[in-house]
Amino acid sequence: MTYEVINRKIDKFILVIIVIMMSGASLLNDHDELLIIIFTLMGSAMLARKQRINPFIIGVIVLWLFINIISFLYNETGLSLNTFLGYLLRLLIPFFGLKLIGITFWEKLENLIYKMALLTIPIFILDLIFPEIFNALKPIFEPLTSNTFYRKESQSSYWYSFFYTHSGREGIRNSGFMWEPGAFAMVLVLMIIYNWCTKGFRFSKRVWIYSILIITTFSTAGYLALAFLLVAYVQKAKKLHVSVISMVLLIVFVLVGRSMDFLGPKIERFLSETENNILYEQGYSNRYEANRVAYFLINLTKSIELPTGYGVVEDKESFFSVQKIVGVNGLGDILLMWGWLGLLFVLFSIFKFCSAISTVNLSYFTIFLLSIAILITFFSNPIETNPILFLVVFTPHIFKIKEQLHEFDFQQMLEDHKQNIAK
Repeated sequence: MTYEVINRKIDKFILVIIVIMMSGASLLNDHDELLIIIFTLMGSAMLARKQRINPFIIGVIVLWLFINIISFLYNETGLSLNTFLGYLLRLLIPFFGLKLIGITFWEKLENLIYKMALLTIPIFILDLIFPEIFNALKPIFEPLTSNTFYRKESQSSYWYSFFYTHSGREGIRNSGFMWEPGAFAMVLVLMIIYNWCTKGFRFSKRVWIYSILIITTFSTAGYLALAFLLVAYVQKAKKLHVSVISMVLLIVFVLVGRSMDFLGPKIERFLSETENNILYEQGYSNRYEANRVAYFLINLTKSIELPTGYGVVEDKESFFSVQKIVGVNGLGDILLMWGWLGLLFVLFSIFKFCSAISTVNLSYFTIFLLSIAILITFFSNPIETNPILFLVVFTPHIFKIKEQLHEFDFQQMLEDHKQNIAK
């Protein structure tokens, strides 16, 4: 076996591990020792390939240490060393992946996700037709699934199999290979952005498949992000017939969305619950759960008290409170953990990411629209410990802007782009 073949196999292994971690539904979430093994293997690969640690990532680690020390001294509620180091491992593994695979990372990741996305289509259709059979498969795949998802009685038949996640709930929402439909939509949105930024703004076969799969998720954030992508497409295309068709679709989307339960009414309900301070008691714990908007405002209030961030240290109010309040909001948790500096850095890095992976000329407004689409999905998903966050944020700081992040015939790409303009 040649050195090149070995490297290719190592790259595939790294991508598979990152996708498993990204899925958020695997047993990797339950076993810290597995995380340590993965970190050790990838660290060893870094040494074998003589990859250097960027000053950038050292700065991130120092900042993380500083935030936790300040938070510990301020809150005096205890600092778990295991939690602190565990977060560092989850942060460094995506960094190692980017460094080890190099500038072709996103191309290879997108190719893998595309194949997995295709595979979910027939499985999802079969799941809709034969739900009882899929429920019966739980004993087979339960050993691969995180125990976290069995806390709720409604997910008693939940299972994860790398290629597909079966929620076990009634309904027609597609989770793909992620832990839930909204997370699947988040990944698909990123893949559409990658395709447009590297292969030109056109509805290719891959973009169509990703878009259709987003529709099958019935995700509020996924649909809103898709609407912003459509606006970005109209703005970039600048063709009369394309603009007219796209605007008609966008208007139809807005009108229909206002009456669909998971869009207009859901957003209105979130705002109403937030205004009236309505919380819901979790059936499987003694905690209360706030909706995404309310939870962001709760974290916003806490961040004003300690702008440098809380790290993994629990704030005094939550620590001494009998009634714990939890929620889901990726950007809110980033603000809470990393402080205002961390959140601003993430916002800047997402904007820079869309520019860094682009091989076509994009206006700042187009990049802004693409960034908003990403932020919508990050707002709605618990991504504060997910590899997808670190991959997006780290990419523009590891690779140079406009650097070739994928391997294909650039001359052919330019020719194709010229032909699209001519049409």
